[in-house]
Amino acid sequence: MVLAVSTAPSPVALLGLTAVVVGTNTARAILWTIQTRFLSGIGAAGGLALINSSASSGLRRPPINGQLKDITGSFDAGLLALSGFMFLSMLLTFGL
Repeated sequence: MVLAVSTAPSPVALLGLTAVVVGTNTARAILWTIQTRFLSGIGAAGGLALINSSASSGLRRPPINGQLKDITGSFDAGLLALSGFMFLSMLLTFGL
């Protein structure tokens, strides 16, 4: 994502966004299996509920991107914030 922001608009930016989409879709398959590895029964149901409720964070991203665009005048800050959240998610997942 940082590559896409820093080189936009160019073929390299398109390559960076493609890598983001591939990585996100690949991680989605793993995400649903993590809680059943550590939890069972009602705990696994709670883990699924937690993942499902965190998906609603997609409702919070557009206002954050809009506020960052109003402050900076560019969508770059919103994309960089999103890439920071994705990086933090990766670190938390590797911590498991």
